Amino acid sequence: MRSGPRRLLLAGLGCVLAGLPVLLWPQDEAPQRPAPQAMAPSGDRPIGPDRPRGPLPGAHTPQVLLAWSGSGGGLDVLGGQSPGPARTPTLTNTGARPSLSLEGGIRLWGEGAIHLRMTQNTCTGPLPPGGACQVSIVPVASTDGAYAATLTVLRHNAPSLLLSGVASGFAPQPRPDGGATLWSAPAAIGVRNLGGKATGLSFALSGDAPERFRILGHTCPRHLDPGDACEVLVEADGAAPAEARLDVLLDGQIRHSVPLTRAPSPETAAR
Repeated sequence: MRSGPRRLLLAGLGCVLAGLPVLLWPQDEAPQRPAPQAMAPSGDRPIGPDRPRGPLPGAHTPQVLLAWSGSGGGLDVLGGQSPGPARTPTLTNTGARPSLSLEGGIRLWGEGAIHLRMTQNTCTGPLPPGGACQVSIVPVASTDGAYAATLTVLRHNAPSLLLSGVASGFAPQPRPDGGATLWSAPAAIGVRNLGGKATGLSFALSGDAPERFRILGHTCPRHLDPGDACEVLVEADGAAPAEARLDVLLDGQIRHSVPLTRAPSPETAAR
């Protein structure tokens, strides 16, 4: 035991300045504060003797994470033979929980989407953790050129896959009347707004045999700005010759018509 008067530790200096009573206790009996623990990086537990280093359970595990695999290139239409070979990308859920239903949630976007079709789609329900589904994409074309679009999931982290291809081997199809000659492949018909304000467009078939043609889709926005252009994809039904018109409507009124003719392919006509 030490001899002599005990040294006292003065605490609460702020209280002295305020004129309040001062708390005193022997230094060797002063309350001991626990030593601060070292902090681990954000998302980890504090490092201590009974708290080892490591992330909290599930701290960095995505609940649902969808990802595409497989190539989106090579969607080509060669030698004038449409449609071209299909590609089948795979969608996988690498997360920890099932996804929402994917029914209606996979879309083709972009100007080149008019040249691509989804022919098979097994992504029609929730995708469990580790589960996978597939979408088959087929290219179609009627003229030479390159095209590109994206295959996008409208759920969760919205992954996209770039799709691209080229078309070649098609004979030119000049028409003095501005119309389109359709062979076995669909034809893309261009529409441009030559007016001075944005225009909302719709399309219809008329003429001698409109039932022999189908509008497969178009790239036109809800309102087409002045000077902008878009495409309408039209397909002929059957091999027999037929004629019709593609009508471009503004506010329900026909403002322009494009003559359509179903004709044998150049190879058939040459035989």
